[in-house]
Amino acid sequence: MAIKITDIFTKSNTERLFKEKHDFFKHFHKDHIEFIKKSIDNARLCCDLSYAKATFKCPICGELDYRPVSCKSKFCSSCGKLYAEKWALKLSQDMIDQKHRHILFTFPDFLWKYFLAKRHGLTLLSNHINQLFKE
Repeated sequence: MAIKITDIFTKSNTERLFKEKHDFFKHFHKDHIEFIKKSIDNARLCCDLSYAKATFKCPICGELDYRPVSCKSKFCSSCGKLYAEKWALKLSQDMIDQKHRHILFTFPDFLWKYFLAKRHGLTLLSNHINQLFKE
């Protein structure tokens, strides 16, 4: 049986995560804690009829039909997959029909501490590598 995001991020697990890792979230994500919590809750409750639903009524017989509402979050395993598929399709349509090479640059583990502390360094590094290939 496959594990779903809802199995991992139960309400109690989420509360425990933020309690145990309070210092981490406060240090690295202090301005986004509420957004992160809301994203987790939305993904956990995605397509749950008890949380959000669209109601349709038959104009002839009056019977009601309910459809779940998705969270549309990239974090959600269902909605995020759809987002990634749409993004990949759009990207493939925008690409030039030419041969190309894909190059992956990595750096040693000990440098990650620097880039996590100064994330703008990743942008600078990418820009320099791009410029190098243009030259």
